[in-house]
Amino acid sequence: MAAVNTQRALDLEEVAAWKVNCPDAGEQKIALKADSAGFNWSAQDVENFWEAVVSGRPLGSFTLRRGDGLPVLEDGEQRATAVALGFYDPWEKNADAWEGLQKEGMRRFSPQPEGPRGILWIDLAKPAQEGVSYVFRLVTHDEPWGFLRNRKGHLPAHGARLAWENFIRVVRCQKEIPANESLPGWASGDTLPLAWAWPWDAKTPMPFSLLCELAGIATPEWEEFLLFSIENNPMWQLDCPMPTAATHCWKEKICQILKHREGEDYQRLSALVKLLPGALKGRIPVVEAE
Repeated sequence: MAAVNTQRALDLEEVAAWKVNCPDAGEQKIALKADSAGFNWSAQDVENFWEAVVSGRPLGSFTLRRGDGLPVLEDGEQRATAVALGFYDPWEKNADAWEGLQKEGMRRFSPQPEGPRGILWIDLAKPAQEGVSYVFRLVTHDEPWGFLRNRKGHLPAHGARLAWENFIRVVRCQKEIPANESLPGWASGDTLPLAWAWPWDAKTPMPFSLLCELAGIATPEWEEFLLFSIENNPMWQLDCPMPTAATHCWKEKICQILKHREGEDYQRLSALVKLLPGALKGRIPVVEAE
């Protein structure tokens, strides 16, 4: 009998559930090809993918092959991981779900090369580049403070040093470690917990997973939801500033935007909240082969 191919469209949350815990999408399990090369997209590839999502551009497709066991992802592994990075929330329920995630003093990605590592942020400020709707920022163990906002390279040494100094100050503040005492071993190198990293060259950054979660809730009181999520996260203590190159504290700036509900950044956030539920729905065609 000839093989039968069927095609359907998946919501991005259903794709993300292949990699992270997404309760609203149900349990979604797949297998990778035996010769899978792992994740090799660059940070800019991931950022460009999500800019395409919010801009309504085509996102490519997936090919699944069904057999006796789990469906095998024949094509689209890079896109699947990029999707999951947008939904990954290391501060809450997804923290134990990512393959290879371990606990070493606190939650973090495993440094093993086969484990995708990164947290996606979005900068609400208007991009300088023409034709770009929003600036997405991926922080990784290699680049825990992200790249330049204009996507033209790495942070200069001065910027990276300032970001590192502020990270150390935050660790000491959060963990109440005196200046004359050594930092814990996880606060260095490839064990640096990305849940405490943030893009340095940014104007109005916020974790994108909060917006993905909000899109699934569809509450009209979205400002209260985001404000509660930020103010009540124990890792984002508002008395311990997390500055960027352009602002005193990203947390404080986002909270002020949500409280006052005015200004260009608020208008851009409001527009994003309205478009995101539709942008995440039924966007990726999946071909299923027997």
